[in-house]
Amino acid sequence: MRARWMLGIMLAVALPLSGCASSDSGRSSGSALAGTLWELAEFAPEQGTELVAVPDGVSATISFSADQVSGSGGCNQFTGSYTTDGTSISIGPLATTLMGCLPEVAAVEAAYLMRLDEVSTFAIAEGTLTLSDDAGNVVLSYTESVPVPLEGTRWLATGINNGTGGVTSLIEGTSATAVFAEDATVSGEAGCNTYSGGYEVDGEAITIGPLATTRMACADEDLATQEANYLAALERVTTWTITRDRLELRDESGALQVSYAAQ
Repeated sequence: MRARWMLGIMLAVALPLSGCASSDSGRSSGSALAGTLWELAEFAPEQGTELVAVPDGVSATISFSADQVSGSGGCNQFTGSYTTDGTSISIGPLATTLMGCLPEVAAVEAAYLMRLDEVSTFAIAEGTLTLSDDAGNVVLSYTESVPVPLEGTRWLATGINNGTGGVTSLIEGTSATAVFAEDATVSGEAGCNTYSGGYEVDGEAITIGPLATTRMACADEDLATQEANYLAALERVTTWTITRDRLELRDESGALQVSYAAQ
């Protein structure tokens, strides 16, 4: 197997990897791929295995510019180079963020990145992108992502950064929400208390806060900690992305702070 992807902290400036993306004479720029956000629908868990559906609650993506590829493995973000020649494609090397993930997400992400290393051809038909290996087996299948709007949607948190480099699911029976209004205010439930504040969006950049909350005591210490982590995560956010009905808020290093599902 070609070991063409590597782990590394993804920088906010242009990565040295971009030098690998220079197209050879006669190679296409990948324009057929560029300009669309593709959401992973099916993947091969291991080399040579049949495709399985991406589990509910996991949102993995890929997008192509003229000579760069980027996306989400479900928890961590990746970026790197790619080249195409007709329907042939070579992806990598890739750099990813290094954030701890929920076990079920980590398993999908690891398989996804390995399959990206194996792809050699691509095809696009009727809103579906497929990536195949040298043997012609489809190893990754995507659908074109049509996102729901950020504003006016009630977002239910599915994962919260714990402040120590990991994302954890919510305590069973609890919830945290966010609603971004057109008047540039955000509000929701933090777990025990409600909160509100301002937010500002500029392209993919977003700032949230400062936030004000009610002052109700939580039922137990674990819920109080989860609420504090959620509110702190919101104020660390610098970027946002929506893949269909999934919202991800990340900090300046690319680390996931809060993930949501639309309600």
